Amino acid sequence: MDDIEVPPYDSTAIEILIFEGLKENTPPNILADEILKLWDHGRLLTPAKISAGKFCFLQGYFKSLAEMLRKDLRAGAGLPWPMVFQMIFQLKKKVPKEIVDACLAGAARDDQLHLLAAQAAKLGHSDGRWNKILASEMNDRFAAAKEKRETLLEDIKIFKGERMDEEVRVALARLVSLFPEDPQALAMAREFGEVEMDKALAKLRYKRVATQRSPLRDMDHLPELFKELKKLEGTLNVDEAYHLSIGLHEMGLSGDALEILRWQKEKWKVREEIWELELLNAQRCFAEALSLAQILVRKNENDPDVMREGLYHAAKAYHGLEDHDQATGILRGLVKLDPGYRDAAVLLAEWESRIP
Repeated sequence: MDDIEVPPYDSTAIEILIFEGLKENTPPNILADEILKLWDHGRLLTPAKISAGKFCFLQGYFKSLAEMLRKDLRAGAGLPWPMVFQMIFQLKKKVPKEIVDACLAGAARDDQLHLLAAQAAKLGHSDGRWNKILASEMNDRFAAAKEKRETLLEDIKIFKGERMDEEVRVALARLVSLFPEDPQALAMAREFGEVEMDKALAKLRYKRVATQRSPLRDMDHLPELFKELKKLEGTLNVDEAYHLSIGLHEMGLSGDALEILRWQKEKWKVREEIWELELLNAQRCFAEALSLAQILVRKNENDPDVMREGLYHAAKAYHGLEDHDQATGILRGLVKLDPGYRDAAVLLAEWESRIP
């Protein structure tokens, strides 16, 4: 029987390897040694070298990193240009123009221009080309995002006409993520939240006699609403709790949404686990969100869609914990793998523009 060829590591796989190693309390120097061996044996794709190089650099493996970079340079392999520039900058703050030009040429070849520019700007290098590259990249990303806005609005219109509520919810979530201050998007989300709440409450009223007054129309009565809902704990099935949670979140009540979602936690599937991460980040419970996101990724390592969700929420949790390097590193991997994934490209542009 032929040997099964093991695929090389991409940036997502390296991030997961680092997550798992640190979660299992593997000493960082041992983890760095393992990553450098993978690199030396040609097991890392170019995007993976960016994440790997950053981790090894932070562990002080400068000499080993330099050797890996020299080896790749001689072989004509793709290089992690942000790391190359950072190592040069550490040795020589005034990087000669010919070296900057060489880095720009290499980064253009390996599709890393904006990553190189972001690193150089972060280091405080004075070449004026960095800001021009970043500005151009951000303009391109936001132009694409605006185009997606029109597509999402059209999709929402079609989904509403076909009464496809779940598809409406997903499209609205993406629209609000892309344009969090868009009045039209926010109004549509609020309206949808009220509809979801009304539907969930209608199901509950069918099971049990409840007040005839719609609490959503009178926000002063929300405490009474939650007092009544608390009495229903144990009578809702997973699907009802999930949809009621969505309605509460769309109304800006993420804490109550999380509490109701967890009523049926023992019967959860992946859908509810992912939604819990969304709510935890919305509630700024970043440490808990990060821990659960890492668990989700490990449990579903053979499901790329679930892994992407877990990594996306892990990135948002890292950002909330002010670990911007980890946050942007994960998003870069996601955007490289799937440029249209949720609002990852827009978030990445926004976060990189805020790095001092």
